Amino acid sequence: WIMAEQRIKEELGKLTTVDHIRPNKLRKLICKDGGVNWTEFQASLDDMIERNEVQTRKQNGEMVILVSKNGDGASPGMDDDSKKEFRKQRKEITMKIPLAVVHHLTRKGRRKQKNIEQTCKSKLLLSGMDDAKSPKDNVTLQIINEYGAEDDLTEEESKQKATKQLKAAKVLVGNMISSFREHPDRFTAKMAGGTLAEQEKAKKIRERGAKLRAEKHHQKRGVAAHGGDDVPTKKKKRRKFF
Repeated sequence: WIMAEQRIKEELGKLTTVDHIRPNKLRKLICKDGGVNWTEFQASLDDMIERNEVQTRKQNGEMVILVSKNGDGASPGMDDDSKKEFRKQRKEITMKIPLAVVHHLTRKGRRKQKNIEQTCKSKLLLSGMDDAKSPKDNVTLQIINEYGAEDDLTEEESKQKATKQLKAAKVLVGNMISSFREHPDRFTAKMAGGTLAEQEKAKKIRERGAKLRAEKHHQKRGVAAHGGDDVPTKKKKRRKFF
């Protein structure tokens, strides 16, 4: 087990760019060359934790091993903050968007809004919709990203990742705003039934379609009655009874 403890210290000493590592990943690094087996690793790690030579903390519901920044292979001492679960931090972007874009985001069960939230791992919050009347009136949009130190990522790396996700969400919403300015008619919600003129036009189209279908149907019946010859149909003479 002395060899296993030495290998644990060596590998922890090499980790200068992260502040923690998962036990499973550390075990793979140490046992990959075959010098230490998994049982020896786990027993040595448990002993080192019990002697406070290796410090751990709970990270997103999972235990992680803390890594010293001085590269000596020892874990840093635990203070009160490190004993607590990592608190998620928050970054956000606030922007103004037209009411028409809001309706575009939220229609069909907020489908487009949910797609952006899932893709960019961010939350979209809208406010000021009651004060907006016309499609061009602005509404406040908050794009919020809550981040924390993830597995194999430092807190700074998680922060940079959150920044990229916020920018990606902003670009997607910005594309919708640009599209609205170029083609506002595409974002205009159609009223049920339309205007009286639109209703009258739709009625004429339906009547014309029905007439054409009826003529086509009668023409087919006439062709079938004359053995396939395309001749006009004649009315059947009524028999006279005297």
